[in-house]
Amino acid sequence: MNRNIKPEFNEFLFIDICVTPFTNTLPINNLLLDIGQSASIDVLYINILETGQSAL
Repeated sequence: MNRNIKPEFNEFLFIDICVTPFTNTLPINNLLLDIGQSASIDVLYINILETGQSAL
């Protein structure tokens, strides 16, 4: 964020940006789940309305 590399976020494959549902569809489609299946994933949540990011 702001050209600061945060090594603790290196392993996240997915990013969720708070103001757009579009970023939710990327990991959902990538999981290739069948109807009725569920899965847990790690997501980096970025709230652009505030200063900061967190792991979910």
